[in-house]
Amino acid sequence: MGYPMRWTSQFSAVDKQQIIEIEETLGVVFPKDFSDILRQYPLGSSEDEVIDFGQFKEKVFAGLLNVGGPDDLITVAKSMGDALPENTVPFGTDPFGNLFCFRWMNSGEPQVVYWDHETYGRTEDIEKSVFFVAASWKEFLSKLYTPA
Repeated sequence: MGYPMRWTSQFSAVDKQQIIEIEETLGVVFPKDFSDILRQYPLGSSEDEVIDFGQFKEKVFAGLLNVGGPDDLITVAKSMGDALPENTVPFGTDPFGNLFCFRWMNSGEPQVVYWDHETYGRTEDIEKSVFFVAASWKEFLSKLYTPA
């Protein structure tokens, strides 16, 4: 379907200050469009739920990580420790424990990458467990679709 799309969440919206605190804690600045969606739909999911990238077809995007509470953005990011490359912050999941992440490669907007825990378990090179998905959050959203 692409951007904009419908999002749902069972959690209440969060205020802008909570997003700023997350950014400060993690040392990042999220894309504004992402922050806006996260504020309105913490632990939200999209009506469009699959994405194709690289060798992956119809990879399920289960939804965003939460703001506050268990398994929130900060907790998940910190628990990953050295499993993720530097400047990589998870923002969403698939149903199988893999993560959709932002990755800052330069001073501009972050890329979206996919961290595959099964690949990570088979290699000592963490770069081999990270797969490019989209050049930006907007491109990521535009690639999501509902399977036939």
